[in-house]
Amino acid sequence: MAKWGGQVVGHLCLLLDRLPAHIAAEHRAVGYVSDAYVQEGMRGRGIFRALLAEAERFALTADATRLLVGVLAGNARAERAWRFAGFRPYALDLVKELKRSA
Repeated sequence: MAKWGGQVVGHLCLLLDRLPAHIAAEHRAVGYVSDAYVQEGMRGRGIFRALLAEAERFALTADATRLLVGVLAGNARAERAWRFAGFRPYALDLVKELKRSA
């Protein structure tokens, strides 16, 4: 959680996990950023970078070798922010909408 002037202005939620056996053993311990947000008016002040740096420090103490994050397709602003922070593509999730027949 990030505070500015006593007010919460941002947060980052980090989950620690171990990936399944088909992943190389040295890469199984990971951190997953499930959510990150900085209030619109507070962006550009280094708050996101500070939150991410703390998440990285915490993940390293848990022996994680990687951080993962998901970005919804079409959210170019979020994708730019994560790429600027050093993230690169890792996997591609595809979705197909299902329709129930009457």
